[in-house]
Amino acid sequence: MALACWWSRPPKLFISGMAGARTHKPLLITCAKAPDTSEFPMKRIVMLILLSLQTPAMAQVITFAWDNDVFFGTDANYTNGIRLSWRGPETPASATGLLPSSLQQLMAPLPGVSALESKGDSEDGNSNRLYSLGISIEQLMITPSDLTLTTPQFDDTPYAGLLRADVSLFARDDQSVTGYSLSVGATGNHSGAAQSQKQVHRWTDSELPRGWNTQLPDRHVFGIAAVHARLLSNHGSRLQRQTGVAAGGRIDTWIVSAQTGAFVRVGQNLDGNILPDYTGIGTPASLPGLTRQNVLGWSLYAGISAEGIAWSYVQSEGRKAGYTLDNEDAVIAGIAGASLSYQQFMMSLSMQKSSSYSRNRDRYIQFGTIAFVWMY
Repeated sequence: MALACWWSRPPKLFISGMAGARTHKPLLITCAKAPDTSEFPMKRIVMLILLSLQTPAMAQVITFAWDNDVFFGTDANYTNGIRLSWRGPETPASATGLLPSSLQQLMAPLPGVSALESKGDSEDGNSNRLYSLGISIEQLMITPSDLTLTTPQFDDTPYAGLLRADVSLFARDDQSVTGYSLSVGATGNHSGAAQSQKQVHRWTDSELPRGWNTQLPDRHVFGIAAVHARLLSNHGSRLQRQTGVAAGGRIDTWIVSAQTGAFVRVGQNLDGNILPDYTGIGTPASLPGLTRQNVLGWSLYAGISAEGIAWSYVQSEGRKAGYTLDNEDAVIAGIAGASLSYQQFMMSLSMQKSSSYSRNRDRYIQFGTIAFVWMY
């Protein structure tokens, strides 16, 4: 077993309205034996997140989201996905120590993060933006329609898996949120997708997939992503009503795509996040703005999005393996969901349905997402 060590400080006093009022105490150094995680790559990354929570920048939000088409009674194409996300404390530009000064200067020209270097946006020279760091781990599983076959189904979707981690910087104000991410990960056996899907099928008492030995090959995943969302309207006190738009893009060795969409949200005691959903464009940029509330809150939301796909790992590697894949240039999706929050906990349930990603498939892609949020 390996030895894992981390450093931390005792809890700091936080006074509402005084984000800079902190009392620093001596560092604590803790060491423990790290369990062997070689069997399952996801465990390694989860362990890194748990160790990161011991640092001075204690996490404020942890989210677990699960996508699965079992909500629609199907099991094909995009069949399952899990995401574990962490968002650190939000701080003003004047107090942020999130990034080294050299990296701040490098990112300063990017839209939405200029306050890291400038004096701010408000009339008195103080930025009203809040900044936070985030880590998001996702694992995706793609399968054909018939899970009983052990041979490749060249006229259907191939088995494919993805394990990807995003490290993100978010900038948020009352009307908008902007995020930039760096991505690393793996496909194929190293993604752990086969083990995860089999375990999920045991939990749901579903038939075990038998064709993961034919999955697309191992590849390293790396790239960048960006997202921006903005409220167009925000009305009401007793019953709040919001409308907004969002756009994002990703360039990595899994997919090269751009996405845009619009959404509406109604409810009471709405959370402070701009994006209301926890899948699609809203992952993980839905986390900035979430804070603990001592009142019961609820929301209903709906949205529509369009995604243009320039290149994908599944199509590229699938064609090399002999699959008859021809991706659509654009995919249209609709989403509807609801959330319920109280104090430091929130739960969200949404359903998403989109047009086919392949020109030679008429089948819709449909799945549900359930998300659990812990704010502290």
